[in-house]
Order: sequence, then structure tokens, then C-alpha cells
Amino acid sequence: GGEGTAAARVGTGEPGGTGGPPRTIGAAKPAFQAAYGRPVGGVQQGFVNEMISSVALTVSSPAYKPNRVFYLGFQSLCKTFLEDSGSEAEQEAIRTSLCAACGFDAGRLAQEAQALEAFAGGKSEAELLASDDLAAIAAAAGRFKYSYPLGAGLFALMPMASDVEEITDEVIERWC
Repeated sequence: GGEGTAAARVGTGEPGGTGGPPRTIGAAKPAFQAAYGRPVGGVQQGFVNEMISSVALTVSSPAYKPNRVFYLGFQSLCKTFLEDSGSEAEQEAIRTSLCAACGFDAGRLAQEAQALEAFAGGKSEAELLASDDLAAIAAAAGRFKYSYPLGAGLFALMPMASDVEEITDEVIERWC
């Protein structure tokens, strides 16, 4: 216990965040453009639009609660979908602009995701499922706001469990 008690407050009006969440997807898109400063390429634009839509709808929901699993998923999605987007500096510019558009502090989001990864190292599936981060999701009994980044965070965590050799339907059922 205690590992997730800070609730990973990295934005959306939380201490250390960059302000309130975008009220609409329409408000988040110009915030991304303002932060990024130029048009995004075609493939990246599809990813940016999906992330802005998913995150804006999630954080504006009363059911949204800050969670390091969400932040790990945000990071994982950016890493996966931006890896062919030119230089690491370009990938980071898109990631940090997405954070700005969503009201997140990009540095704190990355730190919280890395802290969860570090915590997960060497833990069994049962230990991870009992952790504060995952217990908070389970305790919400369906009232926790599911999102694309949250799901990606769960899938990023599953193979970190020391006793999960393969992601099977049974493993997914236990985690979801």
C-alpha cells in the first residue's frame, strides 16, 4: 500500500497540473496547436485527434479519477504510435503538446508512469492487482471512467507481472 496514494496528480486542475481539463474536444485541439506550433503530419494527426478526443472526454467526466495506470497508458500509446515520427525530439514535442492540450504537466505525467513501472518490476500478478493503483479501479465497481489510455495502461502492466508469461483471455479477464 501507499504506492499510489498521491493519486498521480499531474493536471486537470490538480496540484502541479497546468490548469483545468479541456471543456470540449474543440477547446483541446487549438490548445494542442498552440503548444505544438505547426501542423502535424497525416499519420500523427490521426493519433493526436484520437488522444485528444479520448482524453478530453475522459477528464471532463465526473467519474474520472487520476490514476497512474492512465498515465502509463498515455505514455505507452505515445511511445507506440509516435516511434516512427521522426526524431526523439519530434516525438517528445508531440507528446508534451498533447499533455498541454489535456491540462497535464508532461514531466510529472512521465515521472508517475515511470514510478508505476518501477513499482511493478518483480511483482506478481496478484501483487499488482492488489496495488493501490489497481485496487482503486476495482473498488470503483464500474464507476471508474474507462478510457483508451487506461486500457493501454492495463495492457502495458500485464506483461510486467513476474508470473504472466503470455497475455491470454484469462489474464485479461482477471485484469478487466
